[in-house]
Amino acid sequence: NGTFARFKGSIRIDNSDVGRSAVNFTIFPESVGTGQGRIDAFLRSDAVFDAANSPEIQFRSTSVTRTSDTTALVSGRLTARGKTFPEKFTAELGGLKAGMIKFHVTGKVLRSRYGMDVGTPIYSNIVDFDMTLTGKRG
Repeated sequence: NGTFARFKGSIRIDNSDVGRSAVNFTIFPESVGTGQGRIDAFLRSDAVFDAANSPEIQFRSTSVTRTSDTTALVSGRLTARGKTFPEKFTAELGGLKAGMIKFHVTGKVLRSRYGMDVGTPIYSNIVDFDMTLTGKRG
């Protein structure tokens, strides 16, 4: 398990037509943290994220489809290490309060598609995303 300390993004929600909503985010892989320095250095290295040469991982939505009153499927293009592929994530509304919104976002990504296949098959090729995103009206 790990976290990224640096990231930025935007969520534009169209209440009248959720399909016109948009999600964009950027993760800075040099900020990865697992609590174990050697693993963090390995993840930043050219064997995995190659943070020195690929300082950003970007996701840009191409569609948002409501799947229930509180969930949506967010499809888009994920770019990492100079490679871009379509990916899908499930977003569940976690709450609305005083200009703040919270989502729980989950999904699975094959890391080998992005040139991060070191250690497979010993280590799983599937990366499970499990994120909580909180935003404020801006």
